[in-house]
This record gives sequence, structure tokens and C-alpha cells, in this order.
Amino acid sequence: SAYGGIVARYTAMMAYLFLILAFVSNAGANVLLKLATLNNFSFAAALSGQWNLGVLYAGIAVPLFGINLLLYLAALDKIPLSIAYPIMVGMTFFITIGASLLLGEKVSYIHAIGMAMILGGVFLIVRFTSAG
Repeated sequence: SAYGGIVARYTAMMAYLFLILAFVSNAGANVLLKLATLNNFSFAAALSGQWNLGVLYAGIAVPLFGINLLLYLAALDKIPLSIAYPIMVGMTFFITIGASLLLGEKVSYIHAIGMAMILGGVFLIVRFTSAG
């Protein structure tokens, strides 16, 4: 039926939204872990109750990784792994740009060329692979 087709398209679109949100939560968790290392995080301090900003950042990162897992599982319900995973890898381009802009990390020309090659590969996979 026409209604069933609309629902099927909607759920597939939602799967890609879940994939994007999984990436955002994963990226946020990774940035928070880097901030934790820049703010004196240590397991010993965390386990002994000596809280500092680094421990707080790491503590926020952990549930974000859990959210990432749940969203990625939801995305994989409708998107083949052979498509979803390359998209997730390709999205790391944004983490690299963010690390450069927000954390002052250097991105060399070789790094940029490598990232462009990864994005090109993701484009080829998504463009020329059937969604199942």
C-alpha cells in the first residue's frame, strides 16, 4: 500500500538520523576524553574519589558512548553494516576539523589528503552500493 511505502521510507530516513546522532554522541565522547587528558584525568584519582575537571569530562563521556551504541544499533536495524560503518568512519573528518579548530591540533597536508581519500571512498561506497 501507499501508506506502507511512506512508513518504510520514513523508517529508513530515521535510521540515517540515528546514524548521524550516533556519530555526534561518539564524537562528543571522544572530545570529552581528550579534554579529560588535558585536565589531569587519572584512574587513581577517579577511583579514590578525588574529583577534578578531567574526571568530570571522562564521566560525561562514558554515557555518551552508551548512547552511541544504542543509536548505532538502531541504525544497523535498517542500514547494512557495509554502508553504515564506512559512513561512520567518513564522519571522523569532522572530528579532525574540530580538533584542529577547537583544540589547536595540527593537520598536515598529508593528513588532509588522507582524509580526502577516506571521504572519497565513503562516497563511492554509498553512491554505488545497493542498500540491500
